[in-house]
Order: sequence, then C-alpha cells, then structure tokens
Amino acid sequence: MVLNQPTISKALAARWNEDGSENQCMSMEEFRSSESAIFWKEYASDELAALLYPNICRSLSDSYQAFGYVRDVDSFSPLQKVAIRGLGSLAMYFAASKVKSKRGIIDERKALEQCLTEWEEKGLKNGFNLFSSGKSAPNIGDVSMFGTLQSIDGLQAHSEVISNRVGATKEWYDRMN
Repeated sequence: MVLNQPTISKALAARWNEDGSENQCMSMEEFRSSESAIFWKEYASDELAALLYPNICRSLSDSYQAFGYVRDVDSFSPLQKVAIRGLGSLAMYFAASKVKSKRGIIDERKALEQCLTEWEEKGLKNGFNLFSSGKSAPNIGDVSMFGTLQSIDGLQAHSEVISNRVGATKEWYDRMN
C-alpha cells in the first residue's frame, strides 16, 4: 500500500503527530485507520471505481476519448497509436457493457450520480462536514474518493458528474484539488 512506503509515511507523519495531540487535526493512525477512512477507501475502490468504467465508455466516442492519452506516448509509432486507440476503445466499450450487465446497471450515469449522492449525504453529511473525516483535513477515505474521481479528469464523464455538479461534493472536490 502507498501509505506503507517509508518516504510517504515520513512525510505524512511530519504533518500529523502519532499521538493525535490537540494541536494536530488527527493522528496518522486516525488518518488511515478510522472507521470513516476505511469505509470510504473501500467505497472508492469497490463502488465508485466500478461505476467509473462504464461511465467513461458509455459510447464508442467516449471510449475513443478515454484512449486519447496514447497520442502523447512517444514510444508508439503513428500506426501503433491509431491501432491502439481504435481497437482499444472498441474493446473498452464492449468490456464496459459486460461490467454493466454483471453489476445490473441500466443507466450508468444515474448509478454514478446515486453513488456520489450517497458520498455527499453520508460522507460529507450534506455539506456539514468539510471532509469525510469530520475534521478540518481529509483522511485516506477522502484521498481515495478524490483520486478515483480525479482519474477521469478531462473526460466527458468528469465534466458531467463533477465539473457541472453543485453542492457539497463539488465544494469538497474543489477543496481537495
């Protein structure tokens, strides 16, 4: 896990006291192991990430957009870039259909909106909490949720569900960004 890397642990530990003394927002242990941190970290991985895939591949056009990064890979020849982007986007589109079927998703955008509404209501307490930690700083749950959403930045799905969103989730996302 990333938090177990010595350089990352040292940098985070410098920010938070291990004992969670009053002058600190939270201890390192609370940052990574509180009930909220664990719940939202798992939610980001198990629920949110699973919903993003069918949302970035709703159509062949969306899938093609998601494969746009290959044009910036210097080690690919022009022919490889065309082939990878074309065939990759086609494969992603069909794979996303299988994910939707497996998870029983009829409307992937609505499912993602419901997921983010649950985050807003339960994690952010409808904007009462700045972060899911309930404190003035994020915990690993916030970082996980943000990282998962940030992974689709620049794609149509991000514009539709984050950039154009109003309310607690958008405010939280802007704070995290």
